Amino acid sequence: MLAGGGYTHEFLRTIDNWTLSLWQVSADEWLWAYLSAAMIVYTVVAPFLP
Repeated sequence: MLAGGGYTHEFLRTIDNWTLSLWQVSADEWLWAYLSAAMIVYTVVAPFLP
């Protein structure tokens, strides 16, 4: 582990708060982006599935 555990914790908490506020602002856009990415991945992977 890194020596600066307290700093890492603060950093992760800041990122978490930032992500949460982003999610609250544009949840529908995040959902659309997630679904689009999932469809692209499925389209690429589907031919190789058994």
